Amino acid sequence: MSLQLTPNAISDILNGRSVSEPVLQILNIKKLNSDSGSPDRYRAQISDGSHHQPCMLATQITPKVQSGEIDKFAIIKINKHICNNIQDRKIIIVISLTMLKPGNQVGTQLGNPKQLEIQRVGQNGGQSGAQQPVGQQTSGFAHSAQGGGPQGNMGVQGGYQQSKVSDQKQGSSFYPPAVPKTPTNSGYPSAVGGSKTTSPSQRNIFPITSINPYQSRWTIRARVTTKPPMKTYHNSRGEGRLFSMDLVDESGEIRVTAFNETADKFFHQFEVDKVYFITQCQVKPANKQYTSIKNDYELYLRSDTEVEECTEDATALPKMKFDFVPIAEIEQHEKDRLIDVLGVVKSCGDISSVTIRSSNRQTSKRDMQIVDRSEKTVNVTLWGAEAEGFDGSKNPVVAIKGARVSDFGGRSLSLLNSSVLQINPELREAHELRGWFEHVGKAKEITSISGQSGGGSGSGASSTLAVSQIKSLDLGRRDKPDYFTINATILYVRKENSLYQACPKEDCNKKVTEGVGGQGYFCEKCNQYYPNFKWRLMLSVNVADFSGSTWLTMFQEQGETILCKKAQEIGELKEQQNEQEYDSIFQMATFHDFTFRARAKLDTWQDEQRIRITCVSASPINYVQETKRLLDDVKKLMTK
Repeated sequence: MSLQLTPNAISDILNGRSVSEPVLQILNIKKLNSDSGSPDRYRAQISDGSHHQPCMLATQITPKVQSGEIDKFAIIKINKHICNNIQDRKIIIVISLTMLKPGNQVGTQLGNPKQLEIQRVGQNGGQSGAQQPVGQQTSGFAHSAQGGGPQGNMGVQGGYQQSKVSDQKQGSSFYPPAVPKTPTNSGYPSAVGGSKTTSPSQRNIFPITSINPYQSRWTIRARVTTKPPMKTYHNSRGEGRLFSMDLVDESGEIRVTAFNETADKFFHQFEVDKVYFITQCQVKPANKQYTSIKNDYELYLRSDTEVEECTEDATALPKMKFDFVPIAEIEQHEKDRLIDVLGVVKSCGDISSVTIRSSNRQTSKRDMQIVDRSEKTVNVTLWGAEAEGFDGSKNPVVAIKGARVSDFGGRSLSLLNSSVLQINPELREAHELRGWFEHVGKAKEITSISGQSGGGSGSGASSTLAVSQIKSLDLGRRDKPDYFTINATILYVRKENSLYQACPKEDCNKKVTEGVGGQGYFCEKCNQYYPNFKWRLMLSVNVADFSGSTWLTMFQEQGETILCKKAQEIGELKEQQNEQEYDSIFQMATFHDFTFRARAKLDTWQDEQRIRITCVSASPINYVQETKRLLDDVKKLMTK
């Protein structure tokens, strides 16, 4: 049975009548110009068999166009759409759709559709005059949506915008019909004194995805999804204040920022999850370094910006939009990129206190490992109050918006002040992930991308390497350190220069020098004399596996682990000159197997560059876990 297009669907949509999931045909698709790094956007010509009309495709449909799923002559069902007046023209924006039949199977245009003639409407949406053929007008919106300038060569005659460019030059099939421009009843709030002259229902609402720098008169209706606290900053011009928030409507999202006096004026007017009408903002290209939102532009509040809370029913507006990146694909994203992720908390560390170097301020920190259906885990760091209040003991599902990608220890994520963390969110993807974890993921052997270097050591089947691969993968020669794991046997621990006298202060491990005339021990870092010191370890250890050997540098914690003695005890034996017992400690450490987590970095010593490998953790090999890992690697190799 052949598919039937929905009769008169386009006419009904443009005239404001309710049309439920119309079936239409795509006659053509055209890519719009966008800035480098911005998401691609597409415009399509749609037909109901009787009439055809251009429409904009929301950015979430872009992957379907790029993959070829949506093509010329395809039959689609529009699940969700909006119709707005854009610069006095009716624009259909398709938000979601379902493919019914690919264009290569249809192969031709259905029916004999003509350009629709509609009654012209004023800015307030009311009808105002006789019918105007579509083909005689062009749209400035269509041009500006492609990243071009404002409407060019447009004159005003009798209150109507007239194009001096012919249909053949502009390709009128892609341009919506022009409508009259009337100076009154515009539906916008008055710009004088911030007073409001119209009710919300009379406003001419623009979708967020249509906003660009070439439009000066628009109003959006959007929900506030995130609003972090006000921040202060310092630069060459002095100190300032700013706040940012994210807005969402049916078409997409946008970031909004305000500075100094403007920030003070508007910060307390906005509340998360409430809906507002906003007009008179500055539109600028978006800085993708500070947001994960897929929008070419962002808004800056001005002193004349007008804000009004929406008192109408706004339940149709979404709460928050996510663009989840599978954990296995995080390595493809560059450092400092902001992304959205969804995962199940596989493990959660204890809370700790760290000092931020830039501000010398102490804050709380907690690390957790999350896993998703790509069968990879990644380390996520929480900070401050979020770290203190988080409970990961029951393996919750977490949705994170705007996590920053870090290359510390491979690839890891860190939450910012602007990030949003939702625990067990009511999302379809979250419920599906929970089911996968309970029935499959919990029992699987999962590898971590945080245990791999940024592309170097991640070349193998897992993050655990053979010793010979340290050299073959050329680890440590990049701008950033390479992290990796090896299972190896200790062959030799060098006892010479294995201990040094350190500053007794708890947070200082600098070497001290003996004072002149019995003044005690001087720490250059603290610039202070102390009556005593503490012993600290700094070991050179030779380790090997079946493929080769290498030298590791170990400090206090790792050294005490392999020697099974505290540094203070070993130092006391040295002071007592008990050489036999002292030597036996180092001898007893040999020929034991450990899992070493290590960092390789290019170092310079006496004007000579060399790779220095430092052990960051050491633990006895867990043979049960290692056997499972090896079996999993074998299975992966067999499936290739």
